[in-house]
Amino acid sequence: MNSEDETITVTIPDRSDHGGFPEHLKKYTISNKCPKCGAKRALKRWKDYSYDGSRKLFCDRWDNACNHFDLYEDVRIEAAKDDFDKLTKLVDQSRFELSRDLGREPLLSEITEHLESQGLIPPVYCEVKT
Repeated sequence: MNSEDETITVTIPDRSDHGGFPEHLKKYTISNKCPKCGAKRALKRWKDYSYDGSRKLFCDRWDNACNHFDLYEDVRIEAAKDDFDKLTKLVDQSRFELSRDLGREPLLSEITEHLESQGLIPPVYCEVKT
């Protein structure tokens, strides 16, 4: 199965108190499966408003096949966890490869350089104070 078929991208507010400002909209990539039961997620999608108690913001809404609701806060948590899990896997794989190639435990800087050289993470700039 194509990995793109396993996820969906939704545009929702990046915070609950968005104030109606469009700069608080963010795209999140999440599983296409309901986290509660595993049924197909977001069969029906449309644009609607998120109301934060003071203002409305136009964003994505969806229905799941199982009728479970996805709260925006839960979607933000799920996306952050997925990003953390993906980064952890990348670091673990690079650490393993470098350990094998170097014959020793690699330094964090070596792992970072390895990930950067493969284009898996953007360049990390660290200013060293002397």
